[in-house]
Amino acid sequence: LLFYIVFINILLGLFNLLPIAPLDGAKIAAGFPGELGDFFRRIEPYGPGILMVVFLLSFLTPSLSVFGRVINPLEGRILNVLT
Repeated sequence: LLFYIVFINILLGLFNLLPIAPLDGAKIAAGFPGELGDFFRRIEPYGPGILMVVFLLSFLTPSLSVFGRVINPLEGRILNVLT
């Protein structure tokens, strides 16, 4: 049980680091210098909508799943470290 609690907590932390506005990763990305930081600051008001579109795409078309492409490779490595 403790293993699964730790595993899920690590996955939620990684998810929170995605650079989409309502998540904490957007705050980190907005601090980048130059044009990249400006880009993330400009799209911040649209972040919740972008996040909803990403969620819907991941459920409707699994081949376009951003979460699957970003989180799944990290998930396998975390499982290797924890086991």
